[in-house]
Amino acid sequence: MSAEFFAADFFKSFCDMPEHQEMVSDFIADVSIGVYRRWKNKPKDERQDLEKLAEMTTHILMDGLKGIG
Repeated sequence: MSAEFFAADFFKSFCDMPEHQEMVSDFIADVSIGVYRRWKNKPKDERQDLEKLAEMTTHILMDGLKGIG
């Protein structure tokens, strides 16, 4: 996802609705967990540095894919 998606009016409206706020936070948590789960399941010699992975995950969550470009 890109930063434009999160900045789009429909996404902002969706997030502003109280009944959707939990869904949005669950989505963000699930994405983060999925990244680390895939990292853990890779052979150790194919894993990225954990600190670099955390930095990239933060950029993706905050800036979309443009955050790592």
